[in-house]
Amino acid sequence: MTKDWAYQKMQEQNGAAKKDYANANMDPQQIVLSTIWAGVVFWFAYYLVTGLAEGKWGKAEGTDLLHGNLWTLPF
Repeated sequence: MTKDWAYQKMQEQNGAAKKDYANANMDPQQIVLSTIWAGVVFWFAYYLVTGLAEGKWGKAEGTDLLHGNLWTLPF
């Protein structure tokens, strides 16, 4: 298992097997799992942003960033 790209390149220069980054994780099961994971992350981010914008988790009282009041926030 490699720790990072620079370490991998140093090991390759010292005779270790070359890592094929272009074809890594290309088996069908890994592609399906990665696609599902990306869909879950996208759905959660969408739900969070739209929920905040609609005030789903409490009505915004006073100033907030979601209604263009960046310069009037009490810092």
